[in-house]
Amino acid sequence: MRLFPIAALIAVPALVVGLAGPVPSSAEPQGNTLLPVQVEGLAPIENDNITAAREQAVADALQRAVERAAATLVPPETLAQQDALLREQLYSDPVRFVQTYRIIAELPAGTLYQASIEAVVDREPLRRALVDLGLLTAGAPAGPLGIVSVTARGATRKAQLDALTAALGDQGQAQRVRYRSAAPGAVVLEVETPLPPAALAQELARLQVEGAQVTVASPDGRRLEVLFTPVR
Repeated sequence: MRLFPIAALIAVPALVVGLAGPVPSSAEPQGNTLLPVQVEGLAPIENDNITAAREQAVADALQRAVERAAATLVPPETLAQQDALLREQLYSDPVRFVQTYRIIAELPAGTLYQASIEAVVDREPLRRALVDLGLLTAGAPAGPLGIVSVTARGATRKAQLDALTAALGDQGQAQRVRYRSAAPGAVVLEVETPLPPAALAQELARLQVEGAQVTVASPDGRRLEVLFTPVR
């Protein structure tokens, strides 16, 4: 699977139009504002045109990625109240905010085309756009780092996974933990946390569970893999 720079987004023609408008500059320090997310996009397959449906599904996924990032900056009630404005002014042009993305799964499913992507959203230009719309104060920080994907491998007991999810939620490390998918030998969790992945990895490395040794790795600096190795 390739990592696509956003400059190569010509594969999604509907999104290229918005590239003409520059993002306002800011003198505020950006810090670490990159938010990795995994999202799924859907599009109808019309007249058996798989290519067009695929492009629309990817475009829908990119829009959802920006929606997810906006939810880390603006209260949910504001997002709900201003949904029409946000769709017109922000979500219709996600390429302004998505730094890179890659397609991790795609397939036709009946009359729909599904595309799952892993995207990196830069929340600093998104924050400035929200300020311009009057939905965020100019001095508001970028907020918590956001979503970290945690893949648990080798857990053979429910108690081991329970210990992992409890550790993720302890001491304010994570506001929310969701199960994304489960397959033989691997469970993927989505963690909403104020900690960067490296700090979260350090916390998880202290985890002690019965019947297994826990090791933590970060393949690309954004995702975590937690390996449970059986011990006697």
